[in-house]
Amino acid sequence: MRSLLCLGLLCALEAGAEPLVVYTRATPVEARAGVVAIRMAQEALVDVPVDCPDAGQGTFGCRGEERFTRVYGLDFTLERRDARNGSTRFDVEDRGRVFLFLRLERDDLRDFDDEMRRTLLGLAADAFVEDFAGLEPAAAFLARVARLSPQPSFSCFESGPSRTAARYDRQTEKGSDGRVSVVSSGTSTYSLAALADPLCEAGHALLQSIPPDDLRTMPSARALREETVRVDAVDSLPAVAHPEDLVPLPDGFSYTVAEAPGVVRSLSRHSRDANVTASFTRDGVQYSAEVTPASFPPYVVATRGWLARWTIEARERELGPEPRDTLAGRSDLRVALAPTVPPTPVDEERRPTGEPESEAQQPSLDAEAYVAEIAARLDRTGAFEPGTLAELLASDPAGLESPGWILFICREASATFELLPTRAASDVINAGELCAAIDRALARAGVESP
Repeated sequence: MRSLLCLGLLCALEAGAEPLVVYTRATPVEARAGVVAIRMAQEALVDVPVDCPDAGQGTFGCRGEERFTRVYGLDFTLERRDARNGSTRFDVEDRGRVFLFLRLERDDLRDFDDEMRRTLLGLAADAFVEDFAGLEPAAAFLARVARLSPQPSFSCFESGPSRTAARYDRQTEKGSDGRVSVVSSGTSTYSLAALADPLCEAGHALLQSIPPDDLRTMPSARALREETVRVDAVDSLPAVAHPEDLVPLPDGFSYTVAEAPGVVRSLSRHSRDANVTASFTRDGVQYSAEVTPASFPPYVVATRGWLARWTIEARERELGPEPRDTLAGRSDLRVALAPTVPPTPVDEERRPTGEPESEAQQPSLDAEAYVAEIAARLDRTGAFEPGTLAELLASDPAGLESPGWILFICREASATFELLPTRAASDVINAGELCAAIDRALARAGVESP
């Protein structure tokens, strides 16, 4: 029996209500992601340019082997994915590399590493459109190096043939109490090949064999395809269905039910010319049917069934500084789920063991369960299209709490019927009349065409 209560999804399915959004999803069709590959070496001796004793700071005319407590290599990469035009393209673009030669105390190294990783993880994917994801030698976490480094630390920024180096220094002063305090710090950036080239080359040589630790940003969608499935439903099922309220099965049809001990689930379907034979078994009960193309009384289908308009809509959304929203496609299915004569019980030899019930029936459809199961299956569906949705509407549907159901699906200029749950299906001969009757019934209940 249909519940007299109106709760949740069932209320949303009432005629005249706004169409119920059964399922929606957004799939990126263009996306970016940024990757930083971090390599690290501890306590490294590096041959680097240094100031000559008599030449003054910043000349770097001499070379010397210096010890650095930690050396980092940061490789920046931009990944682009584009799934438009029916194919997926994946591009990887180099966005430069940075080498850091640090002289920091152990605790300061730990704090620096934490701050550096937080900074890199906080970058948006779109930042990687720029070299080094927009970072510069004086970025906040690098500027701290100048305040923490007891002796000069260095960096080298390399993008293609272009190289830039930076030096991080601090000045200290001993107070009257004997304590040493930092009185100034600074970052100096150089384009001198005499400094940048040896630093970058030393970084490559030192770190090239060390496995990287990759930090990846969350993907940034640049364009989305948003697909939505909605349903408008009208429940015209009679509380009690007399024989004249049931959709009759045409001559030549068979519709049976039998025991199938031990069979958990099976499905078979055969067609020869216009005849379709199918069976469906679940939990030891087998339903079988044989059908051919047929005509059905439009009035009974349209006034004695659960009617619905299912709409599939696709929109393409361009994101970024110039957002756009475009309708990419819309299609619909008009559906009638109506009670018919229950299947005839038969034995193993397909001999009737009883007659189908001829007295009044009580059609029982749990519309909420029926729609909810379709929504769950949509979550596993690759592409939304009318053919796929039609399959979901008919495949082992949930919510059919009484036996004897026939499903009608109207497309633009055709219609099919299917005896549930057998999957025995064929064409409706009087599709124009039947679908027009369903459309009129939906319109009278306030369900308008999209």
